[in-house]
Amino acid sequence: MKRSIATVSLSENLEKKLAAIASAGFEGVEIFENDLLLSGYTPAQVGKIARDLHLKIIALQPFRDFEAMPVSHREKNLERAKRKFETMAELGTDTLLVCSNVSELTINSPRQAADDLASLADIASQQGFRVGYEALSWGKHVNEYQASWDIVKLADHPALGVVLDTFHILACKSELNTLRTIPKEKITLVQLADAPWMQMDLIQWSRHYRCFPGQGQLPLNDFFDALMATGYDQYASLEIFNDEMRNASCDLIASDGGRSLLWLDEQRVENRPGAEPLWDDSHLSILPKPCVEDVGFIELAVDPRDNHFLPLLQSVGFKKTFQHKSKDVDVYQLENMSFVVNREPDSFAQASHVTTGNDSCAIGYFCRDPEEMVVRARQYGFIPYQANLHAGELPLPAIKSNRGKLVYFSSEEEFCSLLQRYFIPVHAPSGKTRPGGRLHIDHMADYVPFSEFLSTNLFYRTLLGLTISAMPDISDPMGIVISRTAQNQTGRVTHNIVLSKSVPTAFPGLFGAQRIAGMQHLAIICDDIFAVAGALDAGVVLPIPATYYESIRRHGDVEEGLLNKLEAGNILVDRMRDGVYFHCYTREVDGVFFEFVQRKNYHGFGEANAGTRQQAQLLLQNVG
Repeated sequence: MKRSIATVSLSENLEKKLAAIASAGFEGVEIFENDLLLSGYTPAQVGKIARDLHLKIIALQPFRDFEAMPVSHREKNLERAKRKFETMAELGTDTLLVCSNVSELTINSPRQAADDLASLADIASQQGFRVGYEALSWGKHVNEYQASWDIVKLADHPALGVVLDTFHILACKSELNTLRTIPKEKITLVQLADAPWMQMDLIQWSRHYRCFPGQGQLPLNDFFDALMATGYDQYASLEIFNDEMRNASCDLIASDGGRSLLWLDEQRVENRPGAEPLWDDSHLSILPKPCVEDVGFIELAVDPRDNHFLPLLQSVGFKKTFQHKSKDVDVYQLENMSFVVNREPDSFAQASHVTTGNDSCAIGYFCRDPEEMVVRARQYGFIPYQANLHAGELPLPAIKSNRGKLVYFSSEEEFCSLLQRYFIPVHAPSGKTRPGGRLHIDHMADYVPFSEFLSTNLFYRTLLGLTISAMPDISDPMGIVISRTAQNQTGRVTHNIVLSKSVPTAFPGLFGAQRIAGMQHLAIICDDIFAVAGALDAGVVLPIPATYYESIRRHGDVEEGLLNKLEAGNILVDRMRDGVYFHCYTREVDGVFFEFVQRKNYHGFGEANAGTRQQAQLLLQNVG
């Protein structure tokens, strides 16, 4: 099959949309009529722009409320259609997409619908055009693809076929056996969209929550199993209606669309024994598998004039272990966790700091094969980053993520070797033995703006091969916070992707005007949280309101002696079946804070206590 996308899926003007679509590697494009009308170009000019970009305009859409109308409307509708065909001739496309009728005037008569569509197809065929009939899931009388196929069969015209839209078919949980029986030459076009499962009105669901494959939950593989059985080998075209994507740049969304189709192909072949690749130019034979194993380091962009964050880093146990030989860059480490603190002027880090303040401008992952990860990233359309060796940057394989941040790939041995080569070891001052047992990064929480939430989920799923799962929505005191978890198989790499729908919000600093996006907090797992909390300076710990512990005491969920220890250490607790989760927080500095956690048979993130933590931060902020 060939890849296409509808212009309605993207924001910005039509010329920019077409350029982004071509740059993302699509072969075809559906022109949404409103985009054409608002473009400022004639259809002929738009057709030339598309051809110059080597894009085939595969359809003009949509043509609405045509079939099975009262007789008095028939001639007027045919005249409307003739004008559409004139536009198509100028555009250079041969396909008109007709949506099933939603008008209150439409008649429940498959015979009349078939006759009207046959007349339309007859006019189309005289000019070498064809018509595709799509069942909208909210159509007045035709709202399932089986019904649209019955009408196409009844019309029996060679220039008339069906349009199969995965949203309308899968959201309604339509059976797919009928699809297997449709001759491939009678499938005019396949439109492709994913979506999260939602209990809501179909129109609202479709118009606001469609998304790319890999961003939703529809059983797309089941659909393609049935489609491939027909032998269909023409265009599959992404048609997405989504508020978030309308707020993002067309370049980002078009690139994500292309990546989503590669991911769909990859996971389909991997999970369906004997399945053939979907796309004619499939790159699966040269696409390495993701092999990210652990978080190697986090690079922080820090204002050289601001000394607020480093004391927080040191207060939780990180010590300066390396200093760059020629740059204002230091490495702080705690066991196998590393922060690279970058204050170097005119660096990538400082450019990032202008946008997001003290934040993670880069992350390094330890991988089984770093070079293979770069090959994978290139295949997915991510831009490789070339280190400036003359400026002393580490020569690690890297790419720019969807959010413009750097992602490094290395082995642990290579990273340690480069530290010895480019940095001067610093002998940390001796101190008391760190309490709490072994420490490791448990999870990282990143805030993303509204326009990048789905894109970030897709980045982790496609490139890094992380599994995405939904977390319960959190009630911020001033709104709702939505989050997803991206995690590798071992759990050693876990990102919580957070979107706040509230402005302002109780998340201090991070979601305010001073910050657009960035790392929210980093959670560190330990063996003994009571020892960790006891060792932290009182001025560092986030004080939890006494009402939290009073509530636990009233419910009698926790033994009194344990509850007293929790309150003394400002430690929160959550239970899940036979599991328990203890966690405590530091105060936030410049929108970033640390969390210490201890788990026992517990797989969540203490979501039940999120409101308490937010309220505690808000109280502290108000006091300040």
